[in-house]
Amino acid sequence: MKKLLSLGLGLLLICGCTSATTGNQSPYELYSEALSRVRNETKMEMNMTSSISMAMDEETVDMVMDINMKMDQSDQTNPVLAMTMDMDMLGETISMAAYYQDGMYYMDMLGEKMAVEMPFDEALGQVEDMSSDTEEFTEADFEGAEYTEQNGNHVISLKMSQETIDELTAQALEQASLSDVGDASIEYGDIVSTITIDSNGDLVSTDLQMPMTFTIDGQILTMDMGVKVDYVAFGDQVVIEMPDFSDYTQY
Repeated sequence: MKKLLSLGLGLLLICGCTSATTGNQSPYELYSEALSRVRNETKMEMNMTSSISMAMDEETVDMVMDINMKMDQSDQTNPVLAMTMDMDMLGETISMAAYYQDGMYYMDMLGEKMAVEMPFDEALGQVEDMSSDTEEFTEADFEGAEYTEQNGNHVISLKMSQETIDELTAQALEQASLSDVGDASIEYGDIVSTITIDSNGDLVSTDLQMPMTFTIDGQILTMDMGVKVDYVAFGDQVVIEMPDFSDYTQY
């Protein structure tokens, strides 16, 4: 069970009708442009909920992780980042927070407050690791994608391609240090995602649902995983408030 739980948690840390075109754009082109707009934003706020339910024999483990992240890179000489996270597992809630300001990375976790001098890109990478950033979809994933319009928004529903699934499988096994285990395998059900884009071409939300079955050393673990990302605000609508860092210990 320990190996299977490790694999499940590793995967969580890796990881947003008619089939036609959206005006003059295909669903993939619409998604690619929206994703590019997000990556070029200097100020952004997003909420993410990751849920995972694992079961083996009669034992079940459920985990939910709620994250809020705000980022401001409008001043390239002093980027600012704030992230809060609550993780519920086995009846316990673990809360943590991470911040970046004035070249310092701050973390508040398990009762310990730490401050480390760090380049922004490195701090952002650590936050992205903790926030379970989801995989980018490929053009192959959009083959057969379904497109509708709802409340003025573009809604794209798609099923992940086998090519992407194969890559995800390799990453999951490597993340759990099981790449060299001969009898370790993963089988997926239909991995589906719903992507919502507003009339301005901005991402509103992504919702990924991923059922799977792990087999390791003859043991079978089933898991249902979901990742929902809501893009709350862009630009001047984003307001970041920092705590008092005077009681953080610098290392």
